[in-house]
Amino acid sequence: MEGIREAKKKGIKFGRSKKEIPKEFDDVAKRWRNNKISLRNGAKQLNASHTTFSNWIKEKGYMKDNKKRDF
Repeated sequence: MEGIREAKKKGIKFGRSKKEIPKEFDDVAKRWRNNKISLRNGAKQLNASHTTFSNWIKEKGYMKDNKKRDF
């Protein structure tokens, strides 16, 4: 534990580094938001997992309007 504590004091970062968001993300996210493609299809186009694509969508503010509707 002491070694980890000392490393953190020096600013050493632990864990896996984040995958960079691809340049094509905005176009794919807009198509997903407009229901042109599925989440999994969008992730496949960006060579990412659907979970990673979902996290990017949340991070960049592309969430769909999920309000419940009365039918």
